[in-house]
Amino acid sequence: MACVSGISKILLVFVLLIHPWSVWANPVQFCKSASDYNFCFALESYKNATTGELDAYMTFQTTRETSSALGWVGVGFGNVMEGSLMFIMYGDPKSKTGPTLSIRTTPGHNQPTVLEAETIPQLHVADTSYANTKDSPQNILTAHIICYSCEKRLGRPEGQPFQSFIWAVNPTQDFDNNFADNVDLKMHSHESGFGNFYAEMSKSIAADKSIASVPAITNTKSNTATQETPPPGTPAALKASTRTFRSQMWAVHGILMTISFYFLYPLGIIVMRGGLPRAVRLHWVIQAIATITATTGSLIGIMLSRRFIRWHQYIGCFVLFAVLMQSLLGWRHHITYLRTKQKTWMSKIHVWLGHIILLLGWLELIMGMVLKHWSYLSIMATISFIMIESGAVFFSPVLVSYAQNYRSLDTFTNLKSGRRNTNPPNDEEEEYFALEDRDHDRDYAIGSEEDDDDDDQVYSQEAHGAMPATGLMSGIPAKGLEDDGGKDQRTWLPK
Repeated sequence: MACVSGISKILLVFVLLIHPWSVWANPVQFCKSASDYNFCFALESYKNATTGELDAYMTFQTTRETSSALGWVGVGFGNVMEGSLMFIMYGDPKSKTGPTLSIRTTPGHNQPTVLEAETIPQLHVADTSYANTKDSPQNILTAHIICYSCEKRLGRPEGQPFQSFIWAVNPTQDFDNNFADNVDLKMHSHESGFGNFYAEMSKSIAADKSIASVPAITNTKSNTATQETPPPGTPAALKASTRTFRSQMWAVHGILMTISFYFLYPLGIIVMRGGLPRAVRLHWVIQAIATITATTGSLIGIMLSRRFIRWHQYIGCFVLFAVLMQSLLGWRHHITYLRTKQKTWMSKIHVWLGHIILLLGWLELIMGMVLKHWSYLSIMATISFIMIESGAVFFSPVLVSYAQNYRSLDTFTNLKSGRRNTNPPNDEEEEYFALEDRDHDRDYAIGSEEDDDDDDQVYSQEAHGAMPATGLMSGIPAKGLEDDGGKDQRTWLPK
């Protein structure tokens, strides 16, 4: 944490004692409050007669429950995080030392890093303190900051009357008793935990230009010469823009991964296991699109990550590797199946690896929403939809089995009445990935290793005309099947 020298502290105390009226000069003030946070920021300035530049005196204040050491609040110069000089305050009201005021900056829309004192000699933290409020179990966290020749840091074009600021809060971060100025900060709240405001800097100049001091927060419910909407005539470059290229790419990452794991991968599995016509082709087309989408989204996330410190990143890298391996196994199985028309060991690994990938992908979606501080309602809605999807994905074979049993009963009725079933189901999809293994109680499975091949022999003899078509199910007579002049009389029977 940047600290002021002893001489600067003595000078500040002298200013406050000798010129107490100066704190009521002309500060600009911005206050923001919600159900779980509140803060105020006041600024007063004057032209330094020696340097001819603007010196800024600032007061940063927030309140919290005496028993709570959670969360942080920050204010910064500029309209975006990139290049902004930020003041971030946090601490434990029960500690004997004052709160931490961490001065940071960042080259993009990511976690800011600490600025060392020697890199900002014109910036001083005068003091930080806690103070109890009257008739309330709350403490006021206050920091006084002095910025000499501050116009270089403001980034405000010459002649522009308004200065843009950014603010952000995270009211829930647990620091685990580590309140160092370089501690890792969790991201601000996603929906309502950040914003911008604009200050009319001409109103901040002290009435007595011979001396200026840190301003006092006059009313935590009011704003003075500040507003949250861009003033008329504000250049586009100074207007609030939380959508930097980096943040937009993070949004693309989230959208692509959501499309893949929320929609495409589950759809591809349901199509394959649902007994639809041309299921194999539909399956690999959908999964190919999903894999391309997921791979692109994963690579974007990897390129945007400056360091790997979260489980979301570790699991994401594993999922990317697993997706590529599963695609390779699926392709090799397809090539082998076209040649041999038999299932392979690769098919079972492909299926089970797909289940693992889908479950981890769903977990990653939820973890990503938590990292982005989506609302509790949004996260719970996502979890609910995933539970519905999981039912459709993992229990669709049960529904298909019921449908097949119904068709089996219909076939039995047709055989007894002498009618043949001319619409047999297409079981190619089940044979393709050995999905018939889920129903071990079926009468036979042609080509199955567990089968005794008697039924295969029967079908082979029928196909060559060596024996007439007969009932292959116990207790089903073959009568009623009329001779059709030597044509194939085999009647489809359900498995």
